[in-house]
Amino acid sequence: IEVSSSALNYSIAVPGVVFPAPNHISIISTPIDGRISRISAQEGQAVRQGQEIFSIESLEFGNMVSEYIQAVSEETFQTSRLQRLEQLVEQTISSKSELDRAQSDFQRAKTSVIAAVSKLKAIGVPEKEINAFKTAESIDPTLKIHSPISGFMDQRSVELGQSVNALQMLARVLDISHVLVRGYVSPEDARFISAGDSVKILRRQNDTFEMRAVVTSVNPGLDENNRSVVVNILLATNENWPKPGENLHLSIETSSKIEVISVPVEALTYEGNDPIVF
Repeated sequence: IEVSSSALNYSIAVPGVVFPAPNHISIISTPIDGRISRISAQEGQAVRQGQEIFSIESLEFGNMVSEYIQAVSEETFQTSRLQRLEQLVEQTISSKSELDRAQSDFQRAKTSVIAAVSKLKAIGVPEKEINAFKTAESIDPTLKIHSPISGFMDQRSVELGQSVNALQMLARVLDISHVLVRGYVSPEDARFISAGDSVKILRRQNDTFEMRAVVTSVNPGLDENNRSVVVNILLATNENWPKPGENLHLSIETSSKIEVISVPVEALTYEGNDPIVF
């Protein structure tokens, strides 16, 4: 066989691990202190975006609702007062200075409402529930925690009746329609791989079932744990496969950036584990 130098396409076999895809995983945490009063979804159960999954009884939340209702009442009063003084000023019954004070009071009341609404939205209360507080006959100090994405409940870490602190993790929701596959490549091979290279994904070596994808990105540094270069592959799942946490075999099809010496496999013989070419 004539030995020649050329640029060749070839495959690099690397191990891969499946992770939840960015924007397809959501950590559910409590924004305030309280007590878990209801759990509306269990681990493994499908949930919709906006669906209530936890309820938390909280004195802090009750006080926030009370502040909002008081601010709305004050704004209503100041609006009525301002309108009445505007009419009186037009009829020269009241002075312009009284109208100016009324406008200032109205602006303060309006700002208080905006601040109260911002606090409620910051802890995840939807606009519809905030508006419903205006007509409620009593204050319910129960904060409803909704799922920000559709997916499956995973890793629930609290129980019914448990006291929780602000920012404590309650569970997470996974949308497994897309996953992130990370391949671990040796630094020597990584220099030949670039974004856009084709990837064949297998459950195991020589598996007849495979999926095709492309390299999304290549991390510039080495992974601290295994001293490998991480190759990222964003992948749409097929019938919920592959799943986060699963180990895969990847075959990355790439081309050499420089001319290399190629040796046919049939030209190899072995002395123990050492390959030899005559």
